[in-house]
Amino acid sequence: MGLTMTCCRCHDHKYDPISQKDYFRLYAFFNQTSETGRSGRGKTPPVLEYLNPEQRLRRQSLVRQREALDAKLAAPDEAVDAQQAQWEAELRERLGTADHTIEFSPWWQLGPFELDGKKAFDQDLGPEKQVDLEATVRGQQWTQKESLADGRVNELPATIGATYLYRSILSPAAISIRVSLGSDDAIKVFLNGRQVLENFAARAAAEDQEVIDLELKEGRNDLLIKIVNTGGIAGYYFKKVGESSSGLPIDLVSAVLVSADERSTAQQKQVREAFRARHVPDWEKSVTQRDRLNQQIEQLDRQQVSVMVMDQLPAERRRETLVLERGGYDKPTEVAVTADTPDVLPPLPSGSADRLALARWLVTPEHPLTARVTVNRYWQTFFGRGIVRSTEDFGSQGSPPSHPKLLDWLARRFVDSGWNVKRMHKLIVMSATYRQKSQVRDEAYEIDPENVFLARAPRDRMPSWMLRDQALALGGLLDPMVGGPPVKPYQPEGIWAEATFGKIRYQADQGAALFRRSLYVFWRRIVGPTMFFDSAKRQTCEVKPTRTNTPLHALTTLNETAFVESARAMAQRVMMQTGLDSERIRRAFRMATAREPNEFEAGVLAERLAVLRNDYAQHPDQAEALLSVGDSPRDRELDAVEHAAMTVICSTILNLDEVLSGP
Repeated sequence: MGLTMTCCRCHDHKYDPISQKDYFRLYAFFNQTSETGRSGRGKTPPVLEYLNPEQRLRRQSLVRQREALDAKLAAPDEAVDAQQAQWEAELRERLGTADHTIEFSPWWQLGPFELDGKKAFDQDLGPEKQVDLEATVRGQQWTQKESLADGRVNELPATIGATYLYRSILSPAAISIRVSLGSDDAIKVFLNGRQVLENFAARAAAEDQEVIDLELKEGRNDLLIKIVNTGGIAGYYFKKVGESSSGLPIDLVSAVLVSADERSTAQQKQVREAFRARHVPDWEKSVTQRDRLNQQIEQLDRQQVSVMVMDQLPAERRRETLVLERGGYDKPTEVAVTADTPDVLPPLPSGSADRLALARWLVTPEHPLTARVTVNRYWQTFFGRGIVRSTEDFGSQGSPPSHPKLLDWLARRFVDSGWNVKRMHKLIVMSATYRQKSQVRDEAYEIDPENVFLARAPRDRMPSWMLRDQALALGGLLDPMVGGPPVKPYQPEGIWAEATFGKIRYQADQGAALFRRSLYVFWRRIVGPTMFFDSAKRQTCEVKPTRTNTPLHALTTLNETAFVESARAMAQRVMMQTGLDSERIRRAFRMATAREPNEFEAGVLAERLAVLRNDYAQHPDQAEALLSVGDSPRDRELDAVEHAAMTVICSTILNLDEVLSGP
């Protein structure tokens, strides 16, 4: 809406008729989602798992096939079902007489050993190799802890480092037991000297964070758990939740011990399939077919894109929205508000006050701001300056429109067209105003240096993303494919290391993905792509582009891998078309500027080409180094010295002010 409402979080607006209550009324529209505020690493619930239409149809077909096969496998069969009931009864009797007594010793504790969390996790501090309860390890001894109990979170010392927990397990036979584990923070588990679990996590301990099966041998078993605290309090959770018997899996034993009429649907299926696998002909063939369908479905599911969405809490769970004192999240007042629009703007249509109603309100023809703010931004895109110069502020402190009637007319046309963006763009670029020459007379420039009155066409430095796409296009490298996943083009090594504490490393793509349009380049919010030197960080919305002519600009367009590679490819294009220097220079210049070079320009470039050719002839290794920049292949039939010299000429042309600036 082009309003500076953020200051109203703390107080009534000093200049515009917007109150603090108005701010929190708008906030209330977005205060009714199920989001908890906890981090989800870019995928905070709720999320939508997205597949494209073709993938969705394929998945639906596979699911229907699987459901039909499941129905066939689960179909009643009187004879087989009677045999199954007898088998279950015999199995329950056998399980009831078997000796399942497993004895757990008390817990023993060693540590904590004070050490940086990651080092403590990675290093073998002694007990990993062998547990000797009588030994002294790094100046500490094992102590028995009767206070540590199973089935609850046990607190450990809050020292950053590693704490070891040990117990012996006596088993009457070789069986499997299932245990639930939790840890604050990282955890490693060793059974009989063999590591069976490793997870360098940062979390508070809770049950079922890890559920693993321990394969016990007959007799004594040694269980060692290593808990690594990386900050704050430390703790762990342990509980045995199941066991195997008579060579049967743990889950099957648990299901059989439940009476048939009390089993869950999943338990009924498990017992039925376990029996039929042993007694029904061709069962294995059908199960193999089902497994194949499941694999195909899982393969499709792995292609899903998780997209964060907003939902609406049900009426009984709606939050009360309170005005916050000076906007402090921890300073709620007793003033409650409901979702509504600012009093100074048209009222919300009658009905439910939710985000859908707000969206419809924004695009009502009577709304005084939405259409004007939007077309003003489009005008800024093409002319470098909005009709209202303060694109982000249509309030009383913003700039007045230079052409108010034009702004009103464009807004009205935009609404009447059904908010057709393409039609609005076409209207602007086909106007006589936009199609003027950008040349300016001295007297006109003195009167109107910023071209407020539109006496000439605009001429502004193009944004970095557009410069990249232009260079790739001129080199014949730009991939025109529309849609698809984000891509990771060239960036300096270690670009993400500092911001992510070395945990996430940037890995550039290969092949055509390197040359996708800038629209598809992957953004990490806190570290934007380095080639986009004039773009704001993604923490805040930016509606007014930054025009820059700093050394960083030239450093990028002269040296960044994609620009150098584009110049090499552009040189190859013109060299493949003609062998004459003058013609190569003319073609390259025309490709980039859409005009022929004049005599002076052609002469300067020709002289420079001769100097470069001589330099590279004396230093062929430098020519090869230049031509090796980038992953795209080069035509090795072209002379390396000639190709390198022409590459620099093309780079020079790509960096002309005329090429870097757009009409």
